Amino acid sequence: MTNTIRSFIAIELPEEITETIRKTAAGFRRYKLNIRWVRPENVHLTLK
Repeated sequence: MTNTIRSFIAIELPEEITETIRKTAAGFRRYKLNIRWVRPENVHLTLK
């Protein structure tokens, strides 16, 4: 067993970025794609 530590840090996005995400998602919704949408304030980035 390894001693790997996985940690997560949350960084709040600026309001203008959250608003851009909301508008972009709204544009995609009209295509009725099979996507599970989350609220813009719950969007996150995963860095590797």
